[in-house]
Amino acid sequence: LVAIAITQSVSMVGWCILSFFCIYIKSGVSKKIHFIMIAFGIVIFFVLAYFFNDRAHLIFSRLFLLFENPSDSLSLLVFVVGNRLQRIVVGYEAFIQNPLVGVGLGAFREYSTNNFDPDDFSLNGVSAFDFTVDTPAANVFIEMAAEGGIIGFIGYIVILSFIHRQKGNIKLLAPLKIAFYVTMVALLIEASYLRNYLWAL
Repeated sequence: LVAIAITQSVSMVGWCILSFFCIYIKSGVSKKIHFIMIAFGIVIFFVLAYFFNDRAHLIFSRLFLLFENPSDSLSLLVFVVGNRLQRIVVGYEAFIQNPLVGVGLGAFREYSTNNFDPDDFSLNGVSAFDFTVDTPAANVFIEMAAEGGIIGFIGYIVILSFIHRQKGNIKLLAPLKIAFYVTMVALLIEASYLRNYLWAL
């Protein structure tokens, strides 16, 4: 709750809310009326965002325009997710160039800066305004593959599998395991800070 209150990150808020929601579902106390209230709350949230948040308003406006011009979908996607798609492509390219052992743990940003040109990673001519190659890959799995190659990636998956199999006090650990799974999903699109929460869990 403190994180939601003080953070300026939409990703952080989304991660917290999704974790709470999944823990609530797992608790077994959910009722139909609760889902109706949640759905109503989501609708209210989007309505308020549309009218009071400039970026959200622009996203919805451009979304409506897609019916007239479907070819603008990639541009809208880049606008919504920012530079994440291009950062993932950079990580994938680094992995393809060094598939076995990768570019070295912790060396991804330096490797990308020295070997890649940002202009080579536009998506059909579309590029996020803040995209540079000197950033972590948005997908932590792609980044691990880029830094550790196939060998490092397999080792990473083994560690995650070990965490998944831990039982202990199942009731006590259930919220943490749920948060762990939500974090793994989040790390597919946001790897800048959530990786620290993964190891904390």
